[in-house]
Amino acid sequence: MSVITAQEIDHILLKVESASSVFEKIDILNRLKRVTSYFDKLTLQSSFFSSLSPECEYVIKALITIGQEHVFEAQSNIEDFRNLLLELNQFESDYNSYGGILGYQKEIFAVLTSSENKITPHIEPPKGIDLTKSNTDVDNYIHKGIAHLDKIAEVYVLGGVADRLSYKENQMGPNLPAAILPLMGKELLSLLIRDLEAREYLFQKLFGKKIITPIVMMTSNDKKNHDCIFAFCEKKKWFNRPKSSFYFIKQPLIPAFDKQGKWALEKPSKLLLKPGGHGEIWHLAYQEKILSILSLQSIETLLFRQVNNPVASSDYGLLGFIGYGANKNKKFGFLSCKRKLHTKEGVNVFVKNGLQEGIASIEYCHFSKYGMEDALSPEDQYSKYPSNTNILFVDIKKLIEIFDAKTLYQPIANFKTHTIFDRGKEIQAEIARLETLAQDLAVELHENKQTFISYYQRQKTISTTKQLSSNTQLETPVSCLYDIATNHAEILSTHCKLHIPKLPSRNDFEKNGPSFLFDFHPALGPIYSIIGHKIQRGSIDFGAELYLEIVDVSIRDLQLQGSLRICGDKSAICCISNFTIRNASFQSPLPTNFWQSSINRVESCHIVLHEGAQLIAKNVTIQGDFFLEVMPFERVTLENDGLEIKVNREIKCQNSPYWTYYFDNNKIQLKNPLY
Repeated sequence: MSVITAQEIDHILLKVESASSVFEKIDILNRLKRVTSYFDKLTLQSSFFSSLSPECEYVIKALITIGQEHVFEAQSNIEDFRNLLLELNQFESDYNSYGGILGYQKEIFAVLTSSENKITPHIEPPKGIDLTKSNTDVDNYIHKGIAHLDKIAEVYVLGGVADRLSYKENQMGPNLPAAILPLMGKELLSLLIRDLEAREYLFQKLFGKKIITPIVMMTSNDKKNHDCIFAFCEKKKWFNRPKSSFYFIKQPLIPAFDKQGKWALEKPSKLLLKPGGHGEIWHLAYQEKILSILSLQSIETLLFRQVNNPVASSDYGLLGFIGYGANKNKKFGFLSCKRKLHTKEGVNVFVKNGLQEGIASIEYCHFSKYGMEDALSPEDQYSKYPSNTNILFVDIKKLIEIFDAKTLYQPIANFKTHTIFDRGKEIQAEIARLETLAQDLAVELHENKQTFISYYQRQKTISTTKQLSSNTQLETPVSCLYDIATNHAEILSTHCKLHIPKLPSRNDFEKNGPSFLFDFHPALGPIYSIIGHKIQRGSIDFGAELYLEIVDVSIRDLQLQGSLRICGDKSAICCISNFTIRNASFQSPLPTNFWQSSINRVESCHIVLHEGAQLIAKNVTIQGDFFLEVMPFERVTLENDGLEIKVNREIKCQNSPYWTYYFDNNKIQLKNPLY
């Protein structure tokens, strides 16, 4: 790699960017001594080079200009070389607004230079809005958040390589995207969209209007990520949503490089390419006119979520976060929480650096760069700095203004050990790619107090699935399920007033599984107090299962000694009271991979209600295996007849919902049921 300085690249780039055609760009590079010297040495390859298109000729000479000629010198055959040129042309096009190949190398030098210098801005924990305890203000934010849901699009970044997760459907298969990792039989992407359905349902119940929230997904070509995600959505029939409500953005793949700025090869004539970080989502959404399209649909806000964090919408925190941002006319916001010491989570900070200040995020691997110590807070056993959860509130109009003005934020480089091809052999080297972070826009927007940060309970805000196993029992599917089980225990014991088995320790949970199972469609709430209206009193025994895939339900005085599963259409109604279930439930202990798939049941009481169906059951005991299907617009009542269950069927005459929702002083209330 011949030496070139950042100043030289900058000088050349200024000329190239002012060129009116690719031929003019080539002419500029042809005047450079390093380019002419390289082509003077060519013999056998010269005829091939002369037959290339102008675009291919330009990317080759751009690489030579920045001193990356080793990329060509390692070529194995002409076909691989052609594929290399296709990749380079694609990258030049994707990165065009940043200066293409020349601009990328300029940014590499800028990042490497900044990493050599210790940055010492003033950093402190950011002050924010406390959502952890319900009060008058928080109730108001929740109300505003629900009212704003028809003005929101959700953003899911799905294109990451998920190297640490390394999830495969079978031992010999390829790594699959984190989005389709199953968690108790439901893929992570499916869980995100179920959460979204719950918020849409809540809006409809309170405001009488059905909404379909647009979803923006950023995928990538890395490891066929885009193809896998698209095929998964097709398989799921677009989650029973209009296909037109999904907007796909492909995250560009960009060259990885070493600590000297040398581009890395995966094999001869094959660049090591990686996705460029989730911060690309904003620029790409602008560049591909998606922001403008959403604005025309009266969408004002983007809600950014990461697929590997399924607890983020637990209870009311997300709604309060949205409501505060919308009510205060904020342009960018973080939903944060306390951070466990030494976890591999970034942090939110308030930073002052000369004239610039604002809320920012810092990756855990960059603490030393900023002179930060991962120390305990003086108030509790958590980190001094709160967790960067990657849950963001973003104003669309402000984003458009930023990119109209061509305001760009600086990338970072996170070096990791990787196998690369160098000088004819495979070696281990420290490799990075330029990453932009979605959160970095916050500093740009801090002026006039346009940004904010709010805090919620950790177990309801972040529990990620980044690896399949861990010595620390953190960031794994099992750890995530444990946090979900903890939240569910709160619902049942605190809000529903049920007696439930004691939760095992995190270690025992990983070894033996849960003491009982509770799963439900989030539209049952999603706010826990709403679930507390629908389920009241009773007990759940050790080893029992309560599964509620239904939203309009009333359960009173349930005695559950086994498995009860109720599945129903959103228009179905289930009203049971003084209801006792006794059966063998699921096999215990659960297998070690219980987190991955649905469980095997020995016996179960399984009830299915179709569209408009109703089930009424009072003072009923059901023992052993039992299955009941209630047909569309049918009403069924159950009663005990000795040891038998008597099933009375009639055509339903009542078509009103069981529960109606309303606000009372910003608190959600449910009106008394019809029966």
